[in-house]
Amino acid sequence: MAVRGFVAAGAITKMVAVGRRGGFELQIHMGDATAALGNTRGGIRLFGSMESLIGLLQRLGVRTLDVDITEFAPAPLRALRDEITSGHPSTTD
Repeated sequence: MAVRGFVAAGAITKMVAVGRRGGFELQIHMGDATAALGNTRGGIRLFGSMESLIGLLQRLGVRTLDVDITEFAPAPLRALRDEITSGHPSTTD
């Protein structure tokens, strides 16, 4: 079932935006289970800004979000620019 279905069914108990290098991962809690939102290539979806993450949640009808910025680090501007240009995540640190 897609996230939209879980939201509509009221199965999600909590959503957490977890800061990572260069953005935020969305963790979805359903009871004792936790999963990260994936992307179409089978990896974890990384949102480059809180605005893009919140926009998705609003479209899904989600009204609350916890935020954990413990491991957040902004992406270097050059790496972010290269990623946007190439369409692929940067592999440089």
